[in-house]
Amino acid sequence: MPIERTNESGRHVVEQLFGARRSALICSPYISSEYAKKITGLAARGVLVKVLTSDKNVESDFHIREFFAEAKRKEKLDTLKTLVISHRMSFEHSKMYIIDDEYAVMGSANLTRAGMWENGETIDVYRSHRDVQLAREAFESAWKDALASAFGNKSNTYQHTSTYPRQGTRANYQIHERTGSKKVEDRDSIFDVIKRELRSLTK
Repeated sequence: MPIERTNESGRHVVEQLFGARRSALICSPYISSEYAKKITGLAARGVLVKVLTSDKNVESDFHIREFFAEAKRKEKLDTLKTLVISHRMSFEHSKMYIIDDEYAVMGSANLTRAGMWENGETIDVYRSHRDVQLAREAFESAWKDALASAFGNKSNTYQHTSTYPRQGTRANYQIHERTGSKKVEDRDSIFDVIKRELRSLTK
């Protein structure tokens, strides 16, 4: 689907995410207690869940790091993998939801009541195998950086800066990519740029 601006991002995220059968990858810097509890419920069903978030309090009496740690201990949630990064340092601000390696949503919507059902947000939904796999690669790249950061190491999988001005549908991204002094312009998907950047890591 084309990029959509909506105040009901949850229509494209919530039911799909918590209906996952095999795996759910979640990158959201802010997660409310309502959805944190649903995440543990998903893991309790045996679904592999990886969560990348920050410890910024969404609610004054809810501390997500402690919540996940306690849930893992009490419920023995072996399929729940979490990385909670201090909000006092640089942390991943992307919002990514990849479900069963079949469906992905990327955009601006946090996994909170406001992000899903109130705020004006911009999201893009991906269903093709190619795009979903590229979304997963983007998530795993963010996870790698966050894991290095958690152990006090600097890891940066961004190789260069790209901007993606929107012109109509997703197929019409105008990519402006700089590598040294060479400028490349091409009509392409955002994921093609991500894929090139990830490939450059192995060079």
